[in-house]
Amino acid sequence: MRIASVEVFVLKLQHRENYLGALQGGASVPAGYHVREPWRSLYSPLFETVLVKITADDGTAGWGEGLAPVGPEILAMIIRRLIAPQLIGMSA
Repeated sequence: MRIASVEVFVLKLQHRENYLGALQGGASVPAGYHVREPWRSLYSPLFETVLVKITADDGTAGWGEGLAPVGPEILAMIIRRLIAPQLIGMSA
């Protein structure tokens, strides 16, 4: 059994709460990515991640998640361009 395909799905999901909870003082969450005090990291108002589906030549499939809370499109491109070509044809 060999790996026949690698599919990548970027997910950006809205949730009733902001990632890491409410902002201090009841401030509203800005649109797009923002720096959140007291950390110096970017955060998104959405829950963002990448799902990967690997399918073997007999139709067997497995799913995994590539955690990407910021810029999941970047991880998706790395998987598509660098990792997937190396996996296709390998033993599942």
